[in-house]
Amino acid sequence: MNNITRLDSATVKFFDGLEVDGYRMPNGEFRVGSTGAGLAVGFSKGWFSQVHSREGDTLKTLQGMGFTGSQVDGLVQRDGKSGASQVNTISLDDFALLILYGAIKGKKKAIALQLSLTKMSINDFFRDAFGDVQLTIEQKREELFRDIARRIDWSEEDKWEWKLIEDQELFLSGNW
Repeated sequence: MNNITRLDSATVKFFDGLEVDGYRMPNGEFRVGSTGAGLAVGFSKGWFSQVHSREGDTLKTLQGMGFTGSQVDGLVQRDGKSGASQVNTISLDDFALLILYGAIKGKKKAIALQLSLTKMSINDFFRDAFGDVQLTIEQKREELFRDIARRIDWSEEDKWEWKLIEDQELFLSGNW
């Protein structure tokens, strides 16, 4: 366990309800927790570890797309506790490929996330080209939330849950 790297950790919040565990290596590289990466795009909790441990069609397809599968284990300090927890991480490039793979496989969360993040990035370039001020991270989170919510065909229960979150945010910001 002495050879395992100590990592900084933070929750990477795209918006309320879509978060992943994020890690920073000592060299500054950002990485994503492997379990959360799969969950974020609509796969089950154990999906990534199953795919990575087998030489099946899914892994071959991912590798054909450029997926390295390079995992880095690290230790992170437990919040408010002594000791550390071991985590397993993947690169941001591999996370982006998981999002793309999920979209290709028809995972609605992955499709919405892929399209919304792409649109946001394109918008940034257009804002720059026209000399507009870039959106703040909070404005981007709000835009991402609205764009993803619009793209996903939620069940009525899910729509109600997301509407409650949206209404709560509007109420707290004084826009009700």
